[in-house]
Amino acid sequence: MAWEIVSADYVADMCGLTVQELDDRWYDFAVDLIRRRVGESAVQPVQVTEKLNGNGTRYIRVSRPPIDFVSQLKVEDAVIPSNLYTNTELYVVLVDKIAVNPHVEMDVFPVGIANVEVTYTTKDPDNVVANAIALVIRELATIKKTQGGLVRFQTFVSGERNENDLRALSPAAHKRVIQIVESLLPRGKFNAR
Repeated sequence: MAWEIVSADYVADMCGLTVQELDDRWYDFAVDLIRRRVGESAVQPVQVTEKLNGNGTRYIRVSRPPIDFVSQLKVEDAVIPSNLYTNTELYVVLVDKIAVNPHVEMDVFPVGIANVEVTYTTKDPDNVVANAIALVIRELATIKKTQGGLVRFQTFVSGERNENDLRALSPAAHKRVIQIVESLLPRGKFNAR
């Protein structure tokens, strides 16, 4: 399930690490912990539609990243074909000229107030889950650096063990990881979605 909710690049940047220093099992562990502590709805996709101000560039930043999929883009009420734009986790990017009316083509989002409407799917509309994942991974990386060797843990939340599990975190490390998740994602936060 590696790196579906947030990219390895985002986590590495937030943690001050390189992507090569990250362990995919840390991501899986963090997501599993979040699912078990606050529920499956914390990591389910949400559709967002928002009006943004055109800025005169090819890029426009959404307010609730990360973008998973852009389902519709309108500029000055004109629907833009999906082959004329792409997206990153943070931005919708024009890749070709767009026609906002039959007489005008442009390769930037025209400057204006609320003249761009983007409908997109995000798995973490407030970036809370992404930040929680990054902080858990940062804690695991810190443990690895300070204790040396591999960070070892098991799926202690479920009490089950399989060949892919690592050995148990120390009680102090386990407590720190749980505190990180609970401080960012209180148990009832996602029940209303």
